[in-house]
Amino acid sequence: MRDQFHLVSKWAVDSNSLRRALLEEKPDIVHFSGHGEGQTGLVLVGQNGEPKPATSEALSGLFKLFPEIKCVVLNACYAEAQAKAIVQHIDYVIEMKQSMRDDAAIAFATGFYDGLGYEKSIDVAFELGCNAIQFELAFLQLRDRERH
Repeated sequence: MRDQFHLVSKWAVDSNSLRRALLEEKPDIVHFSGHGEGQTGLVLVGQNGEPKPATSEALSGLFKLFPEIKCVVLNACYAEAQAKAIVQHIDYVIEMKQSMRDDAAIAFATGFYDGLGYEKSIDVAFELGCNAIQFELAFLQLRDRERH
């Protein structure tokens, strides 16, 4: 089923380009990969190119207008507050409660999308993503022990 996926990347988005991407692309899944600042929000780009947080309230209000989205992945550290706000309107919201290494985040995404690509449910794909992190962390721990 992976050939049925159409991936669209948007880099360094601000609130306007995020809204327009949702309107233009009509996605089933929205995957945010970036930085989160806890209660302050997910870090987007402001009009001047500086970081500008997107608050939980603003994100909730945006996703409320797109109920056809099936899943939002917040692959950003400390995104729990935003996930709690978005899940009021979207059935599946995946978030990182704490800081996560880039390699672990990549491993999760690989496992998660492998699952979806092979027609697994979002629940099973999530578990596959978590399992991929376990494999990645085990490898990193082994590598660190060998260095010492």
